[in-house]
Amino acid sequence: MRALRAVLSLAAAALAAALPAPAAAQERAIAAAAETPEVRREQARHPGAYLRAFRERGRWRVSLYAPRGEEVAEVLVDDRGRVLEAWTGVHAQW
Repeated sequence: MRALRAVLSLAAAALAAALPAPAAAQERAIAAAAETPEVRREQARHPGAYLRAFRERGRWRVSLYAPRGEEVAEVLVDDRGRVLEAWTGVHAQW
């Protein structure tokens, strides 16, 4: 019985870790990225571009996609909403 509880506890923890991060934190990361000069410049070049945020190793990776789906900018944002790095062009596609 203890072994079963331990397995179920580990499974529950793994499932919780795989669930999406809270929407408020994701929105904060997107808002921070949207304020960068790099993203603003690329949005002007690509009308209709859209931002998506992905949780990644204790931070957020926010990508700006042109309407056809090409990634044109990438911004790394920490959990406090501070921009760590921002790239455009070929550097964003790595």
